[in-house]
Amino acid sequence: MGHIANGISKLACLLTINFNFESCFKVTDAGLRHISQSIKGLANLKNIIFIFKECKLTYKGLKDFGKALGGLRHVEKLCLSFANCDDVADIGIKDIGEGLKGLIRLIAIGLDFEGCTRITKEGLDYISRGLKGIKSLRGISFDFCQCNQITVKDREKFMAQLESIDRQEINVRWKEDF
Repeated sequence: MGHIANGISKLACLLTINFNFESCFKVTDAGLRHISQSIKGLANLKNIIFIFKECKLTYKGLKDFGKALGGLRHVEKLCLSFANCDDVADIGIKDIGEGLKGLIRLIAIGLDFEGCTRITKEGLDYISRGLKGIKSLRGISFDFCQCNQITVKDREKFMAQLESIDRQEINVRWKEDF
């Protein structure tokens, strides 16, 4: 992972980054830390797509990644998948939420937490707070399918928070949606 990260950091003019690490069980917090450090210097980056589905990530990796995101002021489109990352929980979502606050030009966001059973209403609150001040945001798509600790009441509150954001489209998939 370190070799990939070193190569990324040398591409200062990069506009789009798209990596799919789905089912790469050896991708851990250390790998995500390397990626986080490498994207910090990509000031022109506009599109970020990272698929970490079923990787071995925890709040430690998400903390580094959230900090890196916060410094990328030109990002317009963000798509992150942490689906079925068993150890992704609210504390890691907090850092992603903090990073979102820095994405002042964000137009569209997609976050996939399907199967992350440790996410609760606190995680939803961190995300909505992270998006609250982003005036450019127009498209929101989230997947919380199989996040069984999120209640109907939590869902209603989260949707009300999202609807208060000036946007055009919201798509959220919940545990009983198919």
